[in-house]
Amino acid sequence: MANYTKIVRYTILLLAVSWALAGIFYLLGFEFSGINATIFGFAYMFLPTLAALVFKPKEVSFRSLVYFDTKLNIWYLWAWLIPPAVALLSIGIALLMPGVEYSPDMQG
Repeated sequence: MANYTKIVRYTILLLAVSWALAGIFYLLGFEFSGINATIFGFAYMFLPTLAALVFKPKEVSFRSLVYFDTKLNIWYLWAWLIPPAVALLSIGIALLMPGVEYSPDMQG
């Protein structure tokens, strides 16, 4: 039951801070476009990390939380190749449909 309460506390903190940040952004009159959107998005993406650091146990080091194994792995290759393959496959399937044509200058 202790893990359940930690998850609930983490979720409540994360939602509260997320909504507070979005509310401040809105109340200050910023528009969600251009550099404002980039800066807001950058800060917003770090909220789960900051909430996890607040609730991490004291005996767990920060380094062990952010450790990334740099040894080459076949899954890295798959993660790198699948998105372009899916994009090309979707273009190919779309071109098989009547009335669809490829426009390299992205017009129409």
